[in-house]
Amino acid sequence: MAATFYSQTLDLLRGYLGRMVLTVDYEGRPYWSAYIGSYMSLDPCGRYHHVLSPNGASARCERYWEALERAAEKLGGWIESGEGDPTDIYFCQSASIGDTVTVADLQDLDLQLVDRDYDVQAVKDYLGDIAQEYEAFLVQVEDGDYSQVWGLWNSVPHLGDEAVLIYMA
Repeated sequence: MAATFYSQTLDLLRGYLGRMVLTVDYEGRPYWSAYIGSYMSLDPCGRYHHVLSPNGASARCERYWEALERAAEKLGGWIESGEGDPTDIYFCQSASIGDTVTVADLQDLDLQLVDRDYDVQAVKDYLGDIAQEYEAFLVQVEDGDYSQVWGLWNSVPHLGDEAVLIYMA
């Protein structure tokens, strides 16, 4: 039996689950993304279907893109096009509490290191039990409140050290 667009796209996206990179949206919130190909390489017709094009997408192509969206939703994510190049297609998922990355992965985020004892204790007091086991934090503050907090096991973090997302507003 021939594979359906849905089963093909589900298999395609599952292959990217362990290889996603941390990305930041326009509001500074982290999410996971993986480049899955160009629009032309993914599209069954092999071309970009512009909304204003007089010879729009075929029914086959529309079924493919709908199947890709459904597969992404099934895996808890979504499909988006590239910011600089709309023909670049990405599979994305929201970052979740408990996600672990290296400190190097967080370099593009607007985070501040909290490593002084009294500042660390203030974060622990604010967050309660979820923050008690960490020695330092990388935090993002918006309007005077924490918008995201990453826990660090070492008070002097190195780029290869793990960071755990423990809070997101």
